[in-house]
Amino acid sequence: MGIAQSSTLTAPERNSETAGHIVIAHTNEEGTLVSGTSRGDGSRDALRASGFRWSGNLGVWYMRQSRGFAPRHERIDSLAVALRTVGFTVTVDIEQYDPASTFQARQDASDERAEAHAGRAEKERERYGARRDAANAIVAMIPMGQPILVGHHSERRHRRDLDRHDRNMRKAIEHNRNADRAAGRSDSVRAQAEARQSPVVMGRKVARLQAEQRQLERRLAGATGEHVERLRARQHVLEEDVAFLQEAIERSGVRVYTRADIQKGDLVQLRGRGWQLVVKANPKTVAVKTPYSWTDKHPYHEITGHRRPANEPEASTDA
Repeated sequence: MGIAQSSTLTAPERNSETAGHIVIAHTNEEGTLVSGTSRGDGSRDALRASGFRWSGNLGVWYMRQSRGFAPRHERIDSLAVALRTVGFTVTVDIEQYDPASTFQARQDASDERAEAHAGRAEKERERYGARRDAANAIVAMIPMGQPILVGHHSERRHRRDLDRHDRNMRKAIEHNRNADRAAGRSDSVRAQAEARQSPVVMGRKVARLQAEQRQLERRLAGATGEHVERLRARQHVLEEDVAFLQEAIERSGVRVYTRADIQKGDLVQLRGRGWQLVVKANPKTVAVKTPYSWTDKHPYHEITGHRRPANEPEASTDA
């Protein structure tokens, strides 16, 4: 996979002795990263203004939500100009867009986040156990039902032990709640990654991308200059994404229904909603009966099964 774009922006001569060389690189797997900066070199304001953040783990600046996505050319170019203005030499390297690689990068990122949340949950469980055990050990030394003997030499120690027990139990409860939240986040991220591979979810995304394609066509009709180039670049990404998703849906073996398959009076099975009676088959959606005075419309990619009326031969249904 080659480099689709490479450009060097040279700093003005008056700044060439004080500023260094910065590389803005975008890859399908890692997103947009900025390397070559150093503390106090004057690049921070431009990077922050462009929405970049510092990663201590990577040791570079990064653009949020760029990993596994197409490059945001406008933000990258804007940052390059801003850095050049303050005296840096800037190289921009953008890898050729590949939808399969970006999709896998998003899945990998989800796995990493899920594992990180699961790791935090495990640590919080350990802290919970340690605090709980410490609380139990404190009260284990006090006979069951033993009241505080006011005025006795043991009163101060007894009150101190109960206070220590309460502090430990409060911390234990806090750690347990943190563990539940982290575990919930881990499960949520894993569920999102799994859903991303669902043919139904892919079908929904295809519909959204195709709607954006139609919008781009309308915008291109009145666009001029550099704006045309940016719209064309986005159009190319949309074409690549739609083709990749449609191929993935086809590989899944799930049947994709169309208007030609459905007619009024048929039964269709919708994801998570069971069998529904078809009232009308529209070009892009199927209208199904509801208990109310209106119908619900669903895109064809949400249909997971199809049946003819009882007096006609049944159509095939998905497994």
